[in-house]
Amino acid sequence: MVQSKLINGFGILKAIGKVKLLNKRVPAYCEWEITHYCNMSCAWCSTLTAARNNADDLSSEQALDIIEQLSDLGTQMVHFSGGEPMLRKDLHALITRAKQKNM
Repeated sequence: MVQSKLINGFGILKAIGKVKLLNKRVPAYCEWEITHYCNMSCAWCSTLTAARNNADDLSSEQALDIIEQLSDLGTQMVHFSGGEPMLRKDLHALITRAKQKNM
């Protein structure tokens, strides 16, 4: 399993909107930057030019494992963002897994 340290260390996972479930706070909503890679150069974008590659992206296996962990926590919704999430080759698999987990 991917350590929660890894998630926090890379700053790729931001869980907001906590709810109380069985006396336990869980992230109801997760906005996840699944990639920093972007093929555009929008003047208004906050993605740094130096970070416009996918070298630091998690592997497909790691990303799918995070979806499992989010589901186990009780997360109800995940929003894939980033640089340009559509450039991730495994985006369909990630969306499919999240949907299977009712997120």
